[in-house]
Formats: sequence, structure tokens, C-alpha cells
Amino acid sequence: MSAAPTAEAILALCGSGKIGEAERQLRAARRSPQVAKMLAALCLMQDRYQDAIDALGERAAALDAEAANLQGVCHSLAGRYAQAGARYEAAISADPAYADAYLNAGLTAFLLGRPEEKRLLHQWLRLTGPAIPAGAAAASRARPRLADVTLCCVDTAYHDLAAEALRASLAACDFGDALFLSDRDCHVPGVRHVPVAPIRSTADYSNFMIHRLYEHIGTAFALVIQYDGFVLNGDRWDAAFCGYDYVGAPMRAGERLVVGNGGFSLRSSRLLQALHRDEQVRNYDARRGVSLEDVAISATYRRRLEQAHGIRFAPPELADRFAAGRAPPTRGCFGFHGLVHLVRLHEERFELPETAGEGIAVAFRARSPLGSIAANRVIEVSAPADVWATPAAD
Repeated sequence: MSAAPTAEAILALCGSGKIGEAERQLRAARRSPQVAKMLAALCLMQDRYQDAIDALGERAAALDAEAANLQGVCHSLAGRYAQAGARYEAAISADPAYADAYLNAGLTAFLLGRPEEKRLLHQWLRLTGPAIPAGAAAASRARPRLADVTLCCVDTAYHDLAAEALRASLAACDFGDALFLSDRDCHVPGVRHVPVAPIRSTADYSNFMIHRLYEHIGTAFALVIQYDGFVLNGDRWDAAFCGYDYVGAPMRAGERLVVGNGGFSLRSSRLLQALHRDEQVRNYDARRGVSLEDVAISATYRRRLEQAHGIRFAPPELADRFAAGRAPPTRGCFGFHGLVHLVRLHEERFELPETAGEGIAVAFRARSPLGSIAANRVIEVSAPADVWATPAAD
């Protein structure tokens, strides 16, 4: 076998269109981790996923984090998500600060419908800096005065991310009041901290939102946000939103499409009081395995709320303009909800498109001796409502 060519020599051959020659030289060279990763990267860039996997071999995880992650990306792009997850775990074990592996593993867990996506994507956000850059697009445009709306975030798990969501929303709109209900004060200017006991699960969060939120809202409406759902475009506020008691992005609850997603939602005081007073809703307890709070409001108790209390739910067309949920956020929506959306917004530095394409574009990322590789794919958000569950501790 010949001596191993350098990465610079291989890149020069590729740049001149001699990809076949570059591969021939790598295959003729003495095998080493560096050669294996260069050959895998070359195959990956040609969408030859199995060839790339074979180039790294069965012991890829033993090479290093870069090799394990590179092989995981090939498995993800080939649709072998379980195998990909195992490679990403190996990469993280080899290098706990390897940000790309957390991103890839989180996206793969999302595609598998596994709850660990949140833990993995949160860690990626922590490793890659603030999720919301200073001077995000929303701050530079029209800032409506919403005197009858209280900005409200309930979070005892992801304090720093929740604080960023509050700052972004305040930069986009001027609210009558702003509350952070949490066990820790993050000292966000313009936000009142309201101490609450730690919320340990999505069920506890749901119970709080149904039974306790009304105690803290003194305006006609509450805009409920979460760390992964907040205001993007203040100039897209529409007074028509206040013609309804509940507005949230359309979501699936079983076989039905309902309005809507609670992670970014406008709720009237009439609704909050109805939830508190109603005899049926008083028995709601998400810890018994019943629906999460937004599904309970939008589906389980919707007819009861409409008939007994006159609660009005926004039509889907208006709800789509209010928030992006199933489709990617654009310049046309007021806000959004969804961790996968937040990841993509973070990657794009919050540069919003004018219109949304089909599905959500995600990027699996890998580093190699031949440079960084980003493989974009479009995924559909057709997950059941509980995938968009409310915050809970890792």
C-alpha cells in the first residue's frame, strides 16, 4: 500500500473534478483512522451512505468521536435511525462536548418519537451558545402595545432558555404585564418573578395551567410562552386574535386537528375562570394519564367550554397566522412553538423566510478531515400532540 495522501491533496483532486482519483488513492493507501474518515467523508458527499459506513468499519466507534458521529450521520441519512442513535451515543461517550453528536442524536430521537430528543437538543443549545441572538429579527420591527395582555411563562426546569424566550417576546411587543412563574428568578428586565414550587413533570405542569394559572393573570388575556415557543414577529399581531378565548397553532389530538397548541397560546381570563369554576374540569388530573392541558382544553373539554361557558376557539386559518407549529416559522406568523423549530431558527440565526416550504428542513452535521459536512433533509411534523409536551426536567 502507498503512503496516505493528505487531506489537502484529496481536496485538491476533488476541486478539480477528479473524485474517482481521490477515492483510488485513499483505497490504495495504508489503512489508518485518518484515511478511513477521509474515504467515508468522500462517499458521504456523494450520498453513498453504505460505502461510507463500510469505509469506517465495524469498529468506527473505537476510532474517535468524529468517526462515530460521521458513521451515525450516514445511518441517519439512510433511514437507519436506531443504528444511528447507537453511533451518536458512542460519539458523546468519547467526547461529551461534541456538539454535532448531540444535534444529530436529538434529531434522530425526534424522528423515532423518543423523549430523549429534548435532553439531547437542550445540550446542543447549551454547547452552541445563546439560543436567541441579541437583536433577533423581531426586535427591529413594529412593536405593538398590548395593554390587555400579560406575557406569561411557567418553567422550573429550563430557566436560562425560558429567560431568553421572555426577552425575545418583550423585544417584539409591549405587554401590559410580564410574569415568570418559577422557582428561580432569572432577573429579566421588565418581568416580575412569581415564586412557585418546582414542577417535576409535564403532568404537574398541565395541572398548574388548568387549575392555578387564573390566580396570576390580572389582564383580559394571557400570552403563554415556553422556552421553545415565543413571539417572533411583533408586527404580525392582529387584534382579531382577541376576538377568541383560545388561540394556538393547530395540532393533532388523536385523529382530529384542533386549535390548538398550548406552548404558545393566547388565553382569555374568561377561559381561565371557566376552567377554575367548571365542575367537570375541576376533576382534571393529568397524573392519571389523561390528556395534557392543551389537548384537554382544545379537545377533551372543548364542547363543554363552548356550551356551558360560551368559550370561543379561533378558526384554524387564524390560528395558523398566530403561530407556526406544524409548518416552519416565517415572517408571516406572530410566534411559534416546537423544539425542532427552535433548533432550526438557532442554526439560521433567526433569519426568517417569507413563506414556508413543505415540512421542516433539518441538517445532520459531521466534521471530517475533509471539512465540515451538513446534509439537509426535510421532515414532516405529523407527530401526535403529546410530542409537543410542556416542559419537564431532564
